[in-house]
Amino acid sequence: MGEKDEREKIAKAYLEKAREHLKAARISLEHGLFRDAISRAYYSVYSAAYSVLYLLGKTPKTHAGLRTSFGLLVREGIVEVNYGKILSKLYEMRETSDYDPISFYGEEEARQAVLDAERFLLRMEKLYEEMRGKLDREG
Repeated sequence: MGEKDEREKIAKAYLEKAREHLKAARISLEHGLFRDAISRAYYSVYSAAYSVLYLLGKTPKTHAGLRTSFGLLVREGIVEVNYGKILSKLYEMRETSDYDPISFYGEEEARQAVLDAERFLLRMEKLYEEMRGKLDREG
């Protein structure tokens, strides 16, 4: 298996991971676990973004690095601005949900986080296919 094939295989595995996180977010939401729903929604978005970045040969090592690298895709016009905003918003919500024992997001915020993650994942799946096709054409 060549380097390009290996990169595609790993990038695709990150998309699958994003789908699993989204499923966990939905289950958490259904059971009233709003903090967990937000956390899993963020990790779905994180994994979906990482998939596209990995496919393009970028391997950020931190959450901040991922947001910066994804921001470059936004600035280059490869992905729309609203997806960068979703990534940033869910990161901030996840940080609060995971580490601030006093702050609390309710059902409405958790439901919106899951909806945003669903929309983000659909766009990254499409972008993955677009970028994969572009890489195939470039050889």
